[in-house]
Amino acid sequence: IYINVGSENGLRVGYRFGIHPGIKREDGASGLIGILEVKEVIGARLSSVRVLEGAELIQAGDRLKSLEQETESP
Repeated sequence: IYINVGSENGLRVGYRFGIHPGIKREDGASGLIGILEVKEVIGARLSSVRVLEGAELIQAGDRLKSLEQETESP
């Protein structure tokens, strides 16, 4: 899967996004429907991601929302 977010937005490998239904969904899906993780930042506005959860629910036009990144304790 490719997303239109990239280096221009400070994106890095390992960053995670929650997927929420787009406004044109007709199936009534709501709330968090999946989780994606960035596997490669390709360009200023392009990255490839892998689906961690919800592959069967994600559709074109769904919306990304960044998930808080866990920070490692020293």
